[in-house]
Amino acid sequence: MEGHLPCLKFLVASAPSATHIVGAVNDQGETPKNMGQQFYKHHVVEYIEGIEWERDHPEEAENLAFPAHIAAYQGDLEHLKMLIENGIVNINERDNKGSTPAHKGVFFD
Repeated sequence: MEGHLPCLKFLVASAPSATHIVGAVNDQGETPKNMGQQFYKHHVVEYIEGIEWERDHPEEAENLAFPAHIAAYQGDLEHLKMLIENGIVNINERDNKGSTPAHKGVFFD
């Protein structure tokens, strides 16, 4: 609800299942994604959608739960700058394979 993405990431990383955390419902039947949408926390919604996509497409997953990694991988400098400048991500954040955004940015055609 407050848009504290690092806290959500910590909870997801500490849980036995990411989908268990993002699928939890409160007394009004709202999920964390519903709350993020309701309070315009786009970075939180994007993170949760990455988790959901990975859940639904495990064979194609490139860990979209790490938006800076994806932006770096795709060469999307503007999005990467926005994520870092707004404190949404840490430039040293490691994905589930130990890669940082810098690792993802080193892509050769």
